[in-house]
Order: sequence, then C-alpha cells, then structure tokens
Amino acid sequence: MRFLGRLVWTTGPEGADRFFADQRKPKRLAHSTVQSKARRLVQFFDFLIARYQGDIHALAGHVLVQPIDEFNRPAKSEHGTQRIPPSEAEADHLFSGWWEPLGGRGGSCPPPGTTWSLRCGGGSGRA
Repeated sequence: MRFLGRLVWTTGPEGADRFFADQRKPKRLAHSTVQSKARRLVQFFDFLIARYQGDIHALAGHVLVQPIDEFNRPAKSEHGTQRIPPSEAEADHLFSGWWEPLGGRGGSCPPPGTTWSLRCGGGSGRA
C-alpha cells in the first residue's frame, strides 16, 4: 500500500510490474529477495480473493484480481536459468594473463605448473 499509494484491492498487474521494477533496479535487491516477496504477495492476494472478494466488492465496488501473473512473476529459481558463456575476447583475456598478478613473466613464460615452464626455471613440469 505504501508503494502504490492507494488501497491494496485497487491494484492490478500494472502495480505489481512497477513494484518489482523498483525492487530490482533502484533498490538492487537480490533475486531471491524479490522472488520471496512475489510469493508472499501471491499468497496474500489469493487469501483476499478467497475470503473477502464478495465483501470488498460489496463495500468498495472493486473486483479483486491477482496482480502477480505469469508475466511479472520472477523465475522460480536461479537454478536452471540460462547461463551465457563469456565472449571469445573475455575468455582470451582471462586465459592470457591470469598469472601476471601472481608474478608472471609478462607472457614470455607459461604459468607455473604447465608442461614447458621448466624452460623458464620454475614449476614441476607437470600439467
């Protein structure tokens, strides 16, 4: 109600859309937090609809709707969400210089522990 600035039974999916956009972007809440809030709102509105739909309609003239629908409901879990692999440039950057902060030799020798690092005076020679 504080977010909407109006009575809770007057909201619809557009109010939920704005609420979740506010939770995700400006407030930068964790995905699991937004997901938990969505579940609680679903339960709350299911309760209102099941128990008080008739009373609210008779007293206020509003028909309750479930504002959390399949279009604005956060995904069920982080598990199973699509993983996007790094670009070729990102992978090259990762693998070409990861040892430099560890005292690497600026690319003239491979990282410690690789097969030909013995030629550079280090490592066991095992990959």
